[in-house]
Amino acid sequence: MRYAIKKPAAWLWKTDLSKEEIEQRLAAGKITGEWLVCPQGDANLAVEVSDFLTDPSVFDTPTPDVEESTTTNGPPPLPVADTPLTPNIPRRHDLDALRATAMLLGIVLHAGLAYVTFPFWPVRDTHTSAFFDVMNSALHGFRMPLFFVISGFFTAMLWRKRGLGALIKHRAKRILLPLVVLLIPIQGLTIGLAILVTVGGELAMGTKEGAVCAAARDNDVATLKRLLKEGADPDAMDSTYKVPPLNWAALNGSFEAAELLIQDGARVNIRSGDRSTPLGHASLTGRRDLAELLLEHGAEVNAVNGYGTTPLDSTKADEGTLRFVVKLMKIEVDFDRVAENQKATAKLLVAHGGKAAASLERGSTEAAAKAKPAHIENYAERSKTDSPESITERYREFISWPGFQKPIIFGHLWFLYFLCLILVPFAMWAFVAETNEWKGVPAWVLRSPGVLLWLVPLTMIPQWFNGLLHPSFGPDTSLTFFPMPHVLMLYTIYFFVGAAYFDREEVEQLLGRRWWILMPVALLVVFPVGMAAIHEPETLPEYLSERSIRFLGVFAQSLYAWLMIFGMIGLFKKIYARENKTIRYISDSSYWLYLAHIPLLFPIQYMLLSLDISAFIKMPIVCLLTTGILLLSYRFMVRYTWLGRMLNGERTRERN
Repeated sequence: MRYAIKKPAAWLWKTDLSKEEIEQRLAAGKITGEWLVCPQGDANLAVEVSDFLTDPSVFDTPTPDVEESTTTNGPPPLPVADTPLTPNIPRRHDLDALRATAMLLGIVLHAGLAYVTFPFWPVRDTHTSAFFDVMNSALHGFRMPLFFVISGFFTAMLWRKRGLGALIKHRAKRILLPLVVLLIPIQGLTIGLAILVTVGGELAMGTKEGAVCAAARDNDVATLKRLLKEGADPDAMDSTYKVPPLNWAALNGSFEAAELLIQDGARVNIRSGDRSTPLGHASLTGRRDLAELLLEHGAEVNAVNGYGTTPLDSTKADEGTLRFVVKLMKIEVDFDRVAENQKATAKLLVAHGGKAAASLERGSTEAAAKAKPAHIENYAERSKTDSPESITERYREFISWPGFQKPIIFGHLWFLYFLCLILVPFAMWAFVAETNEWKGVPAWVLRSPGVLLWLVPLTMIPQWFNGLLHPSFGPDTSLTFFPMPHVLMLYTIYFFVGAAYFDREEVEQLLGRRWWILMPVALLVVFPVGMAAIHEPETLPEYLSERSIRFLGVFAQSLYAWLMIFGMIGLFKKIYARENKTIRYISDSSYWLYLAHIPLLFPIQYMLLSLDISAFIKMPIVCLLTTGILLLSYRFMVRYTWLGRMLNGERTRERN
């Protein structure tokens, strides 16, 4: 039999000791006879060490060695090794269901990416809606922060129940091993399918709307005339790049095609998926003649695209950026003369009132060319050594290092890699806590709503550096072997906060009790403010400076995440306080569903491209088909196999 010992006033037990080892510790003076001892796994039988050594038979009922539960009902029994013996910790059915929901919302988010209005996803449907832009931002703003909070909570639970050694072993089996085993097959399949659906989208350039785009790009005037005569839409975007025909002509220098499109009614200020106008695209590749043609027909000289740049800004694009665009879009650019052509285009734009985005007055229309107020214009001339902007710019340059950007190794499995990395500081913290018999942070620190007074500022620190390369609402995503420091730091904070709440059950039980207030405030007040600060700053009061707007956006993102996290926790406590076999089954399956969904999502989205139906019909179909097929695969190919044991532990078939 193995035993556990501890000081009478201590909380944590030293485990996995034999009777002889206890005697040796007593003889060496490391413990005293007043210490408590019990059979491993049963603290209720604890007696003093002196009584145990006097009569070892005091423990009549041995505690058998047990492994992880082989049933599908109830929590697994405590293991016999490395157990701090915190007895009677109930299973959290609400957090089980919430963790599964966070995973399944990932399928919803990725399903909706085919129908957003900007080019991002390998499958790009022509039926799009700004609703999916907003929906995905709302989900992205809290989903993975919520997941990491819950992961921190369950990690602390496992540590308190089983000990640090057992925790590390468990995480190696459930997180590290699946990452190692499944990374290559899942990511290989994902990349292969992404290439196939992208090529398939390019083939679609020869049909329907894509044929007009292809003719405009290639300056195939004869084909373009025929298509337009047959009634083709001169403004129809292609399904792959979400670029209208006139933008294709501007990018590739197809002057005659552009003239024909304009004559047929093509809009000169039409926007591509990234909100670039034809003039912006012509400026990017230095097409001065096309820029002049567009300006003659009313093109907005200072139209700002989704990246916050004007056509004049686009003329300053470096060769590396241009080569990336040329390769991506498969267009032709004379790199020997492109710099000269860009300068000529810039002079033309300036002559027509063109300005850089930095000199446009915030709050004016995109076409306005007024100077900024002095307090903004002169701000950039201040000290560049100690201002937040100079630090931000230096950090932007730092994370532009190619190692942070590519190769994309982990894809949607990045969260497993992050959990492995975060386990290192958590293990160090747990070791110190065990050594010093620390029971966690004081309860008053975590009580809401006061907890937001330090949680929001704390998360704002790493959140400040999110969105520097690609402005968006919510955390950046880091997919390479070298995680971007600010992203790892942000998720580490969420993880440790979840762990801290486990140690304060009396506080955690009250968490989110006003969910019916928290969630509406987050979704209807904080989220719109954050989106406006990031994507539409001109809609905010004009007295706000650029720094103030930046601060407001970061504050809104941090506050939104915590309000949604606490609100979702409170909501699920309300509706899933008791075990539900169906929800438990879905919770078990959610790990597999999320790991495997991308390779299935791509072909389903691609097969629906040719259907001329609303995105509001296509997107639910994608979700239902993906989830349904994966649930069947889980039932018949995963749950009772080695794969299921690796992901969730042993499961036994229920008998009728």
